[in-house]
Amino acid sequence: MNKKRLLCLLTSVCLSAAMCARPAMAYTDVEQDDAFYEAVQQAGQYGLMNGTGEELFEPDEAVSRAMLVTILGRVLGAPISQYQQPSGFSDVVQGSWYAPFVAWAADCGIASGVGGGLFEPERTVTRQEAAVFILRAYNEAGLGPQGAWSIRLDYSDLADVDQWAYEGVSYCTLKEVMGDIDGRFEPDSAVSRGDAAVMAMALFDDVTAGLYEKAVTDAVDAEPDEVYPLVTLVPGEPMTTWNEDGRVLLLTWHDEPESYPQGQDVTLENSEVWTFTDGEIRSWYQSEGQDAASVVLRLEQLIGLPRDSGYTHVSALWVQPEDLLRPAYCTDAADEHMDNYFSGQTDSDYLTWFEANIEWSYTQSAYPWTRLGYTYDWSLYGDEYGLTEFIICPGSEVTVEFTQSTQEFINWLVQQQ
Repeated sequence: MNKKRLLCLLTSVCLSAAMCARPAMAYTDVEQDDAFYEAVQQAGQYGLMNGTGEELFEPDEAVSRAMLVTILGRVLGAPISQYQQPSGFSDVVQGSWYAPFVAWAADCGIASGVGGGLFEPERTVTRQEAAVFILRAYNEAGLGPQGAWSIRLDYSDLADVDQWAYEGVSYCTLKEVMGDIDGRFEPDSAVSRGDAAVMAMALFDDVTAGLYEKAVTDAVDAEPDEVYPLVTLVPGEPMTTWNEDGRVLLLTWHDEPESYPQGQDVTLENSEVWTFTDGEIRSWYQSEGQDAASVVLRLEQLIGLPRDSGYTHVSALWVQPEDLLRPAYCTDAADEHMDNYFSGQTDSDYLTWFEANIEWSYTQSAYPWTRLGYTYDWSLYGDEYGLTEFIICPGSEVTVEFTQSTQEFINWLVQQQ
């Protein structure tokens, strides 16, 4: 491959960071001048909290223990499909909307029972109880307090905070997830749904930012134990689809739908396209994707993109195998072998691009490029491997099978089951 082609790859990863346009939640009982308005809107957009009716949010309604662990589970991306068995609490109804979240929360230590085999899912959560749950959520995400730390608390009712809740209150204050109410903490006051939305979004912002930052840092060092089996682009590979012309179907997520008109042949003149196979994304959705509170966020995590990356459309492209390479130490897309270093003689132009993309990914920008042939899945419960990735080289001619909005594509994934 010539140098012009390789260096053009740099432009393809300079992606728009514009936030995806999402509709506002039209709740009749939440006004724009409410302190919790933005948090309620965002919590709804990310699937962390739903309304209580078609047009109601009921922001003043008290939050129950079941509701809080459900919110925290959605914030952390709990793998609820793994928690379909009875939780062990006699008062948690199997098959209820909260049962798998209670089982998850108990398993990871975020919320325990109250004794006697009971969880008391409908009991109202107090502010100090919520602080403890949130601290444990931070710990579960690996973002809790490290080493010795302290913070001065100036709440006028600090003496009313129980000892068992003091660390939680302190950490939630430090992280600005919870604050004062007219100079007081009011530890025994109930948490309202409006309060919960504010807490959820503060935690959500912290956790997603922290997990992504850790992914970028970790991707800098490609370790031997991070080499995973990869999808190969050869006929007969179960994760690929081929047509009678010997072309393979690959998908790309982007924000330029006009560049991929459905049913048309397109020549990629000046840019490269980073792609994955249709079979692998379908397999992922069937096994894991349905757990996601926000499938859009989960796709960003899976593909190794920052939150709110701004992608709006997915295109499926028929591609000649010779127009593809792995952006990795071993570039042959038909070879299942991978190393975490270059072995043998490597094209000098590719080496030039490779080093430049390292600089761009980890220094000039912030992308967890693995260099191992797969995207970095930065979700809390992922195993780093996201999807095997392939680059379509510039100058290649592709045929567009379809171009769909992100939501249309998600609907497509649902229909493939």
